[in-house]
Amino acid sequence: MKATQISVNYETKSSAGDKYETSRAMGQLQKDMLSIQLASNLKILESLSNVDPLCLNSSVENGSLIKCENISLYISAGLGKISFNGEVVIFISSAAPIFSALSYKKTGDSIFLNKENHTIIDIF
Repeated sequence: MKATQISVNYETKSSAGDKYETSRAMGQLQKDMLSIQLASNLKILESLSNVDPLCLNSSVENGSLIKCENISLYISAGLGKISFNGEVVIFISSAAPIFSALSYKKTGDSIFLNKENHTIIDIF
């Protein structure tokens, strides 16, 4: 963001006419986009920092790891699929619509995800 702001500040008028205004406007748009990305990343970081990794959960809540046969779900922040030690883990935000459907589930229950049924083996 600083580099973009510096670039916008040092843009000078030239004989090209509107090039100056266009360059400044494009720089401002890029700065705005970076600000939105920063706010989103800070929100994700806050979600992750609210999870106690040492706490074991017996029900689905923020910080729960839901283990199924072929897939695992981790309720923390919406980071998507991450492969870890050869196992796929889907990071889901507690604000995601699927979380409300998962919150009533227990070990042995089935969940429908990615057009497939998965049986919950354990919840940590």
